[in-house]
Amino acid sequence: LIMELQVFSDNGRNHGYWTSGTDVGISGRWFWAQSLTPVEEWVWGGSEPNQPTHNCMRLATGGHFMGYDWTCTSTYYPICQTK
Repeated sequence: LIMELQVFSDNGRNHGYWTSGTDVGISGRWFWAQSLTPVEEWVWGGSEPNQPTHNCMRLATGGHFMGYDWTCTSTYYPICQTK
């Protein structure tokens, strides 16, 4: 996934991307909305998650496409998971 997002970035599409990671309803306990399984620690960038009022996870160009907690009202492209 990171390699594909890097291709977009290399071609001038520097955007943030939504994942299904969230802690809505259970602040501080991050899970994947599709499966309800916990978000693994290796997904996060730097000292993330670090904002208790940010309840959605995004991947950002400037953050090497690692997870960052963010406000859910921002507009980014969604990344969808299918089986």
